[in-house]
Amino acid sequence: MLTSTVEDYLKALHRLGGSAELVSFGPIAGALGVTSGTVTTMMKHLGDSGLVDYLPRRGARLTEAGRLASMRVIRRHRLAELFLVDVLGMEMSEVHPEAEILEHALSDRLTDLIDQYLGHPAYDPHGSPIPDGSGAIREASLKPIIERAEGGRYHLIRLTRTDEAFIDWLASFGITVGGDVGLAKRELI
Repeated sequence: MLTSTVEDYLKALHRLGGSAELVSFGPIAGALGVTSGTVTTMMKHLGDSGLVDYLPRRGARLTEAGRLASMRVIRRHRLAELFLVDVLGMEMSEVHPEAEILEHALSDRLTDLIDQYLGHPAYDPHGSPIPDGSGAIREASLKPIIERAEGGRYHLIRLTRTDEAFIDWLASFGITVGGDVGLAKRELI
């Protein structure tokens, strides 16, 4: 069983592209709110554990064992978010911090039962794909709304931002994942 700290590092490394490429320690430190020295110490430990390929002063990438461990954490997180929204009725803007806690507490067995209860969903409430029990992830080919033509109506599949303020702002306009949205004018906010 991995500690919650190790799981957080693996998840952050995956999110930063560490399944495919070398990630330097600065972005990992920024993502986790720790110093680069702390990251270096942890990456040495994860390297010794066989979860990352550690290259001193260059960075790290996930090994296959590390990738699978990160996928288990991501799976627990995304299923927890969906359970909190669909079953317990929580607001989508509230579930991320709760899922951050639950992702470290759910066993693989309970995660599988939640997955089964929810009907083996493909996506979480934000539209992010949920890895299956073997760590495989179903990625859809999506096009950002900013690249779509003005005046069109589009089906919102996924949110890349999950902060509470942004989700609440979207909801104030009736915009939700799975709904349709009209694009009047392309403008970054």
